[in-house]
Amino acid sequence: MKHAENNLGWIHAERGTVMKVSNQTSQSLQKILTGVVCILAGLSLILTPCEKVHASDDVAQSERKVVKVGYNPMEGYFMQSEDGMKSGYGYDITQKMLVYENWQYDYVGYEENYSENHMFDLLESGQVDLLVYALKTEDRMEKFSYSTLPVGYIASRIIAKTGNNEFSVNNFEKWDGIKVGFLTDSSEGEAFSEYAANNAFTYQEVGYETREALENAIQQDEIDIAVAPNFTTFENVWILDQFDEIPVYAAVNKENSQLLTEVNSALSKIESDDAEFREELYRKYYASDMGSAIPYTQEEAAFVEQSAKEKKVYKALINPDRKPLSYYEEGEMKGLLTDICQTIFERSGLTVEFIVTQTRDEYMAEMDQADIICDFTGDYGKAELNGFIRTDTYYNSATSMLRRKDYDGTGNRCAIVGSSISGWLRDNLDAEFISYDSVEDCIQAVIDGDADFLYSYTRCVQDWVYSDVTNSLVVVADNHQNTDFSLAVKGNENSNLSSILVKSIGTITKEDISKTADAYTYYQKGKPTLLAMIYAQPVFFVMVIIFVVIFFFGMGLFLLGLRQRKHDKIRNKELSQALDDAEKATQAREDFFSRISHDMRTPMNSILGLVTLSADETDAKVLKENMYKIRESGTYLLGLINDTLDYQKFNSDQMQLHPEVISIRKLIHSCTDMVTENADEKGITFRIVNKNTNFDGYVLVDVMCIRKIFLNLLSNAFKFTAAGGTVELVVEELGREGNLVHDRITVKDTGSGMSPEFLEDGIFKPFSQENNTITPLHEGTGLGLSIVKQLTELMGAELSVESKLGQGTTFTIEIDFETVERGKAENAENTEQTEKNRAMCQIKGKNILLVEDHPLNAQIVTKLLEKAGCNVTWAKDGSVAVELFEQSELSQYDLVLMDIRMPVMNGLDATKYIRKLEREDAKTIPIIALTANAYEEDVKKYREAGMNECLIKPIDPNKLYVTIASVK
Repeated sequence: MKHAENNLGWIHAERGTVMKVSNQTSQSLQKILTGVVCILAGLSLILTPCEKVHASDDVAQSERKVVKVGYNPMEGYFMQSEDGMKSGYGYDITQKMLVYENWQYDYVGYEENYSENHMFDLLESGQVDLLVYALKTEDRMEKFSYSTLPVGYIASRIIAKTGNNEFSVNNFEKWDGIKVGFLTDSSEGEAFSEYAANNAFTYQEVGYETREALENAIQQDEIDIAVAPNFTTFENVWILDQFDEIPVYAAVNKENSQLLTEVNSALSKIESDDAEFREELYRKYYASDMGSAIPYTQEEAAFVEQSAKEKKVYKALINPDRKPLSYYEEGEMKGLLTDICQTIFERSGLTVEFIVTQTRDEYMAEMDQADIICDFTGDYGKAELNGFIRTDTYYNSATSMLRRKDYDGTGNRCAIVGSSISGWLRDNLDAEFISYDSVEDCIQAVIDGDADFLYSYTRCVQDWVYSDVTNSLVVVADNHQNTDFSLAVKGNENSNLSSILVKSIGTITKEDISKTADAYTYYQKGKPTLLAMIYAQPVFFVMVIIFVVIFFFGMGLFLLGLRQRKHDKIRNKELSQALDDAEKATQAREDFFSRISHDMRTPMNSILGLVTLSADETDAKVLKENMYKIRESGTYLLGLINDTLDYQKFNSDQMQLHPEVISIRKLIHSCTDMVTENADEKGITFRIVNKNTNFDGYVLVDVMCIRKIFLNLLSNAFKFTAAGGTVELVVEELGREGNLVHDRITVKDTGSGMSPEFLEDGIFKPFSQENNTITPLHEGTGLGLSIVKQLTELMGAELSVESKLGQGTTFTIEIDFETVERGKAENAENTEQTEKNRAMCQIKGKNILLVEDHPLNAQIVTKLLEKAGCNVTWAKDGSVAVELFEQSELSQYDLVLMDIRMPVMNGLDATKYIRKLEREDAKTIPIIALTANAYEEDVKKYREAGMNECLIKPIDPNKLYVTIASVK
């Protein structure tokens, strides 16, 4: 067949799949350093003479060969927008070649609207060096040299209206006498005539002037099918067949042999590096829209319809032991492969359900019950041998090695599950294969050093490394082995089932795969949080709180010192103001400690008073109530200490919510117990008003955040209300939607109020308090309302305030709470206790090396561990711990609890020293950090030093037991 000259350059190539995973992380310090580098770079550019920059550009340009490329208008192949932006199949080909060759282009012919024949005349005369749309004809082969590899293919396509399954290439008897549409200016007729003769059918030819007219004729059923070049795009059509495929090449003048060599080199490298490039370009510029329907034959469509009528359910099976590819969770089969298969089944129109299995053994046992195997990885021969029919590939997975970080490459012990040695491993790996019962056992063998490595699918290996609490494993990619996943249909099933699934697989695009993979690609470990307090004897509890207070004062002094130095540096430019600045800084420090001391005394007085009362109390019920109040006051005191830290977290976007289940009544009373005592002392009437709210219900909320909001607002109300005044806490339910309840919380007082100026400009600013004749300056940090504002915004609530000077203030919060059924809430409480009890049983009898320089802290942790049946050895600093470990017998200690800040040798140095010891247990013994510093950058340093986990002071006994039980 002879094709029209303007039919050149449209592509047909094999399909494939490309998956890309990107992950970007940044830290605050990195951002600051990056900014500094950018500023310095900008200054260097400003200071650099312009002439030098231009001269450098000229040198770079002179090193590239100028190639004049033919670029005449062709829809989809060579295009250019009004602003000069080029695009098209042929343009992308030239740009791809530019990656590999030291060229620069001069495009010729678009503005002049040259024809294709004219471009070949320019190539012959030397005014153009390269054309990328040349057919091999006898006369042109005498004048031009062609590339070894084609840049694409042109072909003729037979298309039908989407949903029209009357015509099939498997049954040409129904084609006899059909109406066939052609473009009148194309040369498809001769080739189709031969096609019809070869397949023994006759047809009526109908011509159309434009593509739009031909497309409309198909959609309006004026014709049965259409024949058009493969570079012509249509909407809502099915491609029945493609024939008369002819390659298209790049062409140069015969005298330009050097350019031809470079062209061949570039095309060869494109083929080697990205074999799917041409197919991707074809889909980008010439793919027709096939609509949402799958082109089933009449037999296949009838099979789908009959299956639906009979309510036929096909059973599918997938291995649950390949997380995140396929796994069992919460009673369902999940994973990347599972989701892709589910999409295939949904598009097929058939009803398919997964056989739920929890283990690999269950999966193997259910093989005979399955109609479809979803994760078949063998070839056609293996499928037939096992009684199945293999379909097309729907996903391809790379393989990676899992090994320890300290693996030196000398060992060759490969862990496998059962006797399942893949053909690739057997043929390519000279290793000793060691069998284990499960994947988990294989991974543990690598961690323990009983095996040197194992091989599996890359996503699985990445998930194992991510879940490794020992932080001792690493992924090593292997680019030599890939696995194709396909469906396998039981051999005794109707063949329509397998053909339908093949066509459904054909609808799965790279975009579908990429979108599905997103949910299984990005991981983010949860950030550690500051625990509320420790549960211990009252005296110990008070001493711990005092220690935290001292730490806070030290931190405050340090921060104020930094702030003072910064102000001094700025103000030193004006010597006359130096003395005034120093006095202001001193006064600010005194005011700060004066205000914070009052807020600390309130809960501290409650704690000490209750401890004194408890010393002579014999009633267990009263003691228990006192302990509860001590705990609540201590929690508030610790929250006050954290206010400054929270303010810093807000500024660095580190604040996160940590919801937990709590009863509404308990939440409210935990916030009001302390302020109730203040009400009695000051002679203030305090009321809790319930408007249509179920105080006996449970909600899922960040308890610490809500308490901070309530306590700050209530404390301010009592602080600024004189004797005889009134404070009200009103809780009102406004409505419900599902499990969400919309509440309005109001804190109202009859106190001194605030001025309009302060309401507008100062109320929510940190360290801000109003001071006038009606509202004198009160003691406090001045951070409370600023933190309330930020916490309400973090929780998605709306905060408003109304106040009149001398009349009082009303704060209103509208917030949505997620309600929790009583049974689920009680189950959660029981689960927490059960988890604690289980952990205490698991760690009973463990020998633990406790490294802690503070004797009281060491005594507290020792008693908590001994309560769980552990044997504790105390080392007062890192050097003593190292000495005890070196002198101990192999595996004498099961675990190390390591403080960070210690004299002589700190915890990080001690951990690094232990990990480097030439002892088998030095590499594997779990080491847990005990520290009050638990920001993300701190935890990263602990893990880099060799620590497995991190416990935050003050220590929560439940967390202590569970963490020890979890590390291996």
